[in-house]
Amino acid sequence: MVESMIPFHRHELGYEFSSTIQHGQNDHTRLDVTLHLTPTEKHFDPKLVFFLVSDDEEIEHLTITYNGLQKNKYRVVAGLVRIQDRKGKVVFAFTFGGDLQIEKEGQEKICTLISKAPILQFNRPPTIRFIVEVEIFLAKRRAFWGSTPDEFEKRLASVEPHILYKACLEYILEKFIDSFRENSMHLKYYLQAKLHILHNEHKLPGYSPPLRELI
Repeated sequence: MVESMIPFHRHELGYEFSSTIQHGQNDHTRLDVTLHLTPTEKHFDPKLVFFLVSDDEEIEHLTITYNGLQKNKYRVVAGLVRIQDRKGKVVFAFTFGGDLQIEKEGQEKICTLISKAPILQFNRPPTIRFIVEVEIFLAKRRAFWGSTPDEFEKRLASVEPHILYKACLEYILEKFIDSFRENSMHLKYYLQAKLHILHNEHKLPGYSPPLRELI
């Protein structure tokens, strides 16, 4: 269930990453994006927001604008989030899924995504590498289910974000466990640190299905 979405602190960028109350770690698990009726002339003034959402186990691309007619709640699935401003600048994030709520307040439309897994920004090399590896895996699994694409979408839509996140960390760590290249070492340290956080703060079960069984 989506919790307490509004209000949030209006950030001058028009979007803000933050953590929900039950997630005390440094990773962000909440993203707020504000669309305005008229230009704000601020540094980053969002005009469009793009999510991948699930509707009855079918995945579709959702484009949100201020004037667009959308439902007020969606289930977001794993994939890129794209925020585009009025000047064409784009900010990307990656989510493992979550609950999206859309509300209008005066001349603002506020889009709030809350997840049980971190919402990743493209701001550090290990994080970017992790996102790329997850996208590579998802592309391969989509190809694997090519003859039955509904199965891929059903699996992606049904998996819980924190379970998928943990499985991705474990899968990619195993993939690079024997690599000693410098960039791979940085990635391994990153993955091990994130798994340590999960086991110590989220109290996840000791066993969860491996990634290839989930997707």
